Parts: sequence; C-alpha cells; structure tokens
Amino acid sequence: MPQGNLRETLRGQELFLLINTTSHTVLVYFSLMKLYFTIVAFVLFTGLVFAQEPPISSQAKKDSAGIVPEAASPVTFVAIEQSASYPGGDVNFMRYVTNSTSMPELVGLFGFKGRIVIGFTVDVTGKPKNIKAFSESGTGFEESLSVAIQNSPRWKPAIQNSRVIEQSFTIPFKFDISRPEISIKELKKSSYKFTFQIKDKTYSIEEAEPILGNVFSADRIDYAKSFAEQPEENRKSKKYLIQIKD
Repeated sequence: MPQGNLRETLRGQELFLLINTTSHTVLVYFSLMKLYFTIVAFVLFTGLVFAQEPPISSQAKKDSAGIVPEAASPVTFVAIEQSASYPGGDVNFMRYVTNSTSMPELVGLFGFKGRIVIGFTVDVTGKPKNIKAFSESGTGFEESLSVAIQNSPRWKPAIQNSRVIEQSFTIPFKFDISRPEISIKELKKSSYKFTFQIKDKTYSIEEAEPILGNVFSADRIDYAKSFAEQPEENRKSKKYLIQIKD
C-alpha cells in the first residue's frame, strides 16, 4: 500500500463527526469522495479551561485553612461561553486532518484497526500547543496526527467573561484500515527490519518466509504484542518483532 496523506489513502467512504459539549450533542455527516476507509472521530470537549484572574488584594477572603489564594491563580471553568473553533468549523478541521496526516509506513504494510487519542490546548492566540498522545498504537499514527494538529491554521480562541482564554481538547480518532494479507516482499522492501516469533522461536524474515509463505493472512498476527507492546528501543531502531499466533 503506497504511502501518502489520508485523503490519498481514503476513497468512497463516509466520515462521521460527533461533537459532545457540555450542553448539546451534534452529529455531522459528510462524504469524502476520495476516501478508501472510514475514520470516525469523536471530538470530546473537555470543558476544562484555565484563565488568569486579576491579582487578589490583601483584603481577599481567606479559605478555610486561613490561606489567601496567590495572585493570578488559575480558575477552572466548567462551561465555556464561546468554545475555541477551527476556521470553518469542525467539519473543516476533520478535512484538514485528513489532508495533512501522513500515512505511517507500518500502517501501509500491516493495516491498523483501533483508536488514537490526541489532546491539545488552543492558546489565547489560537495556536494549538501542549499536544500529547494519550494512546500508544506503536504504528506512528500518534506522531503523524500530532504533527498535523501542531501545524494547523490558527483557531478562533475561546472566550469566557468577555476575555480570551485557553481551552483544552481531547480527540479520539477511530481507524479501521484493512490489510487482509501481508506481503513478505513488501516487508523486505520497507525501511524496517522485521523478525518473527513463531511458536516460541524467533526467525529472520528470510527464515520465516518458507513457513508463512510469500503472502500470509493478517489474522495470524498478534497486533497488540507486535505494535502497541513493542519495546521502545525496537521502535526507535525500526527493528520490529512480529508475533505470529499459534
């Protein structure tokens, strides 16, 4: 499967976007004609926004412990008067992510079915910051999505009490990228070095080929152990041990 951005990889499927806020739920549906597979993204607004309050005077009321809060201490707002928004709205944000996220090489080779969770904060200038992955797929999708969000156009920042404030978001992206068969030839041509664990014995890719065949079913791979649980040193060195189910 060739690499590229998600739009180049997707064709003829639908994209659903469910937006949950503190007050309402909206379901947005649209079709992207150049899609190969379906992304379902649930945008969960955390409702946790931090803003700086003016300095508290020495006459400020003490709390039960007799301590006066420090000046400019952050205040948490449960409901946002005006949430931060991407130019053109949430649908345009998903289009941007689709166009700007590169397909990780491992996903092209093995496919991927699962959820990637990315958190970030839109600052008072509208720029995404503090981007963090809350999932670990071992495929490189977290990195690709994080780069796309980091480089996104500036958002319209959130407003609370007539002041511009920061707002945090957590977005789980659900992917179902099918790759029914795995090609040994493609694995050999990749930038990765693969070994295989078959019945408690480790084989090089050349040794595994007569056992698995030139092409073998993806159902034989233990995806959790092969990717999500792959040791960090293996990921950095691009030397993956692929676990084959008994």
